Amino acid sequence: MAMFAMFQRSRLGKFIIFLVFLVIVLQVFHMSLLTRLEAKEALNRHKGPVDRQLNLKTLPEIADDMEEKVRNSHRLDYSGTYHLIANLLTPEGHGSGQNVDDLAIATQCSSNHLYHLSHLSQVWDGPISVTVFTFDNDIETALNHIVKLYSCGEKIRQKTSFHLVYPLERAPRSLGGGWKSVNSCEKGMPVSGETASNYAIEGIEYPQNLLRNLAIKNSETSMVLMVDIDMIPSENLHGDFLYLWRTVLKARANETKGTAFVVPVFEVEEGVKVPDTKPELVGALERAEVRPFYIDPCSPCQAFTNYPKWLSLTPSKQLQVAYHVNWKYSWEPFYIAAKGMPLYDERFKQYGFNRISQVCELHVSGYQFVVLNNAFLAHSGFKRRGEFHASKNNELAKNKILFRKFKDELKVRYPNSTRTCL
Repeated sequence: MAMFAMFQRSRLGKFIIFLVFLVIVLQVFHMSLLTRLEAKEALNRHKGPVDRQLNLKTLPEIADDMEEKVRNSHRLDYSGTYHLIANLLTPEGHGSGQNVDDLAIATQCSSNHLYHLSHLSQVWDGPISVTVFTFDNDIETALNHIVKLYSCGEKIRQKTSFHLVYPLERAPRSLGGGWKSVNSCEKGMPVSGETASNYAIEGIEYPQNLLRNLAIKNSETSMVLMVDIDMIPSENLHGDFLYLWRTVLKARANETKGTAFVVPVFEVEEGVKVPDTKPELVGALERAEVRPFYIDPCSPCQAFTNYPKWLSLTPSKQLQVAYHVNWKYSWEPFYIAAKGMPLYDERFKQYGFNRISQVCELHVSGYQFVVLNNAFLAHSGFKRRGEFHASKNNELAKNKILFRKFKDELKVRYPNSTRTCL
């Protein structure tokens, strides 16, 4: 028994020594962790506002990464005419797969319209994929705007992927260091005093369908809403649609695979606040501050959405599929669809038939069009017939000829379809 008691005391002593040793190790680890945190806080106190926003990744590092991609990327479009740089800048968490079952806005613009991204990112809660068109004399401006938007806009940095396209015949010959001079966010985001259309770049055709396709392909989401960059979605459209998708539509994925969920579009008189909700929109319509999009330059282009029916719907708190619309010639709705939809024909450039050709193919390939009850898009400023760029009519005539050829090609591509684009 004495031997057993000694053995027990020995084991207890060893256990006590082990506990003391463990406490010492934990204290050392705790002190080390505190030291590292204090050092990080001290470093942050000595860094500028941009660096703190970037979580210790400096603005020069971001700019250098962009410049390396511009210099070393060699990907061309299918025609060999344009240089493509996908994912010039990507959001935090890019490539993690977290956005697969999600809805992204896909959009495109020239550098002088990039400033619209600030407002769009504040309203839209989901991912954004934007392609920027540039050229030799413009690329430093484009890069400067992109890096400042990314660096100074927390929401942009969290959810926006930037892609770049420029024509080979107007490729940048050199990059100076001036575009990297953004070192403070205190002066705010880039703004534009220019009113020039995307299509009015002298001597260069604007390849909007190429830009759209690049934004769609690199969205990292299963669904996209393709919009113009100066269009603002209604309040919580992203979250409302995902709720509808996950609670109702996803279970019927086989039925909805070939469905375009149409979002009605309106234009808001310049100087008037863009409505956030449908009741606000209805009130602005009654005051003639809002009207259906493109109603003056091309009333049939949006009319088949059936605005009177949409406005007469019984109010509902939840986003729902409201009614079905048969596609008719000249209708070019804005819509949400799965990313596997037919993409845009990249032969269409400048003005005319660039969007309607893609919607026409959706129709011929068997897609159905359904209108959402509460969702809408709003464009700031009225579109007026006489305010387009000078070469608009010539471009329209040229693309109309191409559209005839395109429709003949659809007959070969979809030989069993009974639908046409007449």
